[in-house]
Formats: sequence, C-alpha cells, structure tokens
Amino acid sequence: MRRLGLTLVATAIAVTLSGCGKPTSKPAETSASSQPAAPAPTPEEVKAIQATLPAPYNTADLDNGAAKFALCSSCHTLSQGGPVMTGPNLYHILG
Repeated sequence: MRRLGLTLVATAIAVTLSGCGKPTSKPAETSASSQPAAPAPTPEEVKAIQATLPAPYNTADLDNGAAKFALCSSCHTLSQGGPVMTGPNLYHILG
C-alpha cells in the first residue's frame, strides 16, 4: 500500500510539473530496487485512492503522469532516504 502511495505522489508531481517539455512516448525503465515489489493494485483500488486526493490531483491522468515523470526520474528519486541526485529527493512532497 505504501508503494501505491509513492506511485500516486510521483504521478501527482509529474502531472503538476511540466518536466523539461520534451514529449515522451513511454516511461523510461528504472533500475531494480532492493525491496521486493508490492503487488500491483487493482484499477478499483487506484480509483478509490485517487478519489481521496485533493483537487486537482483526484482527476489526474495517471498514465500520462507516469510517462512525464520518466523524464524527472533521471534527476529525482522518490524512495524514503533516497539519494539526492542532480535534483532533490521528492519523497513525501505531497501528503
């Protein structure tokens, strides 16, 4: 559930930020994490969690946000205690 929260936060940030303005066709692949992957939430769970977010995040296009954040992930991390790269760690920016 925590991983889902991070995903929603990342998506909300990605929707809010314009990135570098370059169009993307698909998200960039990320490196393998040392933590085991949490099971993916069902579409109903994602909608329920998204509905609890404040406006305008509760109406965000999650797929578009994930694609946009792929640009940001080259400089920013989202994990708790993650490294500060070219840009700062964005863990817990929202919520």
